Amino acid sequence: MSVAQGYWTSFIRCYNPNTHRQPGTPEWQAWTRANPEQRLMFQTGNTTMEAVPADQQARCAYLSSIGVQLQQ
Repeated sequence: MSVAQGYWTSFIRCYNPNTHRQPGTPEWQAWTRANPEQRLMFQTGNTTMEAVPADQQARCAYLSSIGVQLQQ
């Protein structure tokens, strides 16, 4: 089973991607507006939580701030 499939099937079964993830894979930490510093990076043989660059966080915050105006 692939790493992504493990997270996906766990989410389908329990609404939590971590409950039945593959052994040895990192815990998928929640991304929130209050804590946007980490994201899960899928890479063959090296899936990991990684830092989100500050400039990307700023772009995401901007788009989030205008979402209502864009009706998105």
